[in-house]
Amino acid sequence: MICDGCDRGWHTGCCNPEISQVPEGSWLCRLCAECHSCGEQKDDTDHTQYHYATAPPSKLYDKAAYLATYCTRCYEHFEQSRFCPVCLKTFSEGDENDEEDNEMVTCDSCDYWIHTKCDETLTPEKYQSLCDDEEAKYACPLCAGKVKPIVETEAVKKALKGTSAPCGSCVGLLGGKIKTRGVVSYEDIKVGVPEIKGTGTAEMPSL
Repeated sequence: MICDGCDRGWHTGCCNPEISQVPEGSWLCRLCAECHSCGEQKDDTDHTQYHYATAPPSKLYDKAAYLATYCTRCYEHFEQSRFCPVCLKTFSEGDENDEEDNEMVTCDSCDYWIHTKCDETLTPEKYQSLCDDEEAKYACPLCAGKVKPIVETEAVKKALKGTSAPCGSCVGLLGGKIKTRGVVSYEDIKVGVPEIKGTGTAEMPSL
């Protein structure tokens, strides 16, 4: 069977649970049937509760760019712009927030909330100073251009600058921490494009 998410082929006997009959309609493999944000997983026979987030085509590339797969709850948060543009993990409002969601700061350039764990410059001391000083300014890795390539090729440079479609595997680091396949525009801001599970990270060839 061919996964409608990643186009990888799977034997029916390798699915969990094993599939005796090819399902009708769309089907997601075990790598794709997982929410990028909360990690919720369905078994290989329940593939209806996931939603794809994509960035629209641009003048620089003519196809929509796949961003991530979300469960219904997290996709609702994503559609309401409650996500960190560096990692694309979503967050809820008010008292529903997880403890880790509370450690976020607003970027003064794009006005989106950023997880402290998504930027190596957001040390506990830096985070506390931003909380204590209302006049302090902060720019997220995307707005500050803190994008480091893992491999040095022209294709990678273009993907990380957002002037071409994202790469198939992770080729850069955002904020010194978060792996990315590239940078694209979404809702008039820059967002990092997360790893497609199972594709790994590009490596520098050994000399």
